[in-house]
Amino acid sequence: GSSQPFFIGIAGGTASGKTTVCSRIIQSLGDQRVVLLSLDEFYRDLTPEECANISDVNFDVPDAFDIKTMVDCLDELRENKTVEVPVYDFVTSRRSDTAPRRVMP
Repeated sequence: GSSQPFFIGIAGGTASGKTTVCSRIIQSLGDQRVVLLSLDEFYRDLTPEECANISDVNFDVPDAFDIKTMVDCLDELRENKTVEVPVYDFVTSRRSDTAPRRVMP
């Protein structure tokens, strides 16, 4: 049967090495099925006003993220369901028009 997935959360400031730590964990697990989700994928769309004053936007606060979508994705992965992870476009500060990234547990 299928085993229950488990989650490892890695926290840290911007450019603190979170992705490097995750890459090393994935390497050490070898052929295990591992899915990497980044909080960066769950930024919310900025308003036109925020885009006009982009230097004033704080991307390191909880309000910068679409927490509901992230929790929904984690809940579905926990239930061994395939999820569609949004693709965030850092140029437009909005979700990309391209297809979401399909992630299987």
